[in-house]
Amino acid sequence: MYSEEDKKRILDKLLPPHNVKMADLARLEGVSLTSLYMWRKELGYDSQLKAAKRQMMNDQTSQAEQWLTSEDKFTIVMETYEMTSEELSQYCAANDLIAEHVLIWRENCLRANEQSETQLAIERQELRRLQRENRRLRREKK
Repeated sequence: MYSEEDKKRILDKLLPPHNVKMADLARLEGVSLTSLYMWRKELGYDSQLKAAKRQMMNDQTSQAEQWLTSEDKFTIVMETYEMTSEELSQYCAANDLIAEHVLIWRENCLRANEQSETQLAIERQELRRLQRENRRLRREKK
């Protein structure tokens, strides 16, 4: 019988920086895969694993964002625009990209020139305010 500390010690190997796969962990520790799944659920490791995966995705995004300029992203969107999802997956694999990121960039490109009526109204109001301020400052200067 394993203590809770033993279970946690074993399950911690699923998390970064180890990232051991369940099957490998079962073989390594001599524990059944079913037991590992039960422990993981019992001790709440499912949410920790999801958080770790999200963090890894964010880290990958940050790394990709560092070397890709806006122009690069636009070029990628243009090259992949008419591709099927399978073709896009192959393109991304060949170019060390993540397909979900390309789809987000595509959506951003499509929406780049959209402005809501509310935003336009706010900008017009700000422009009028600045014009009034400019006239006031000119009068004070004279």
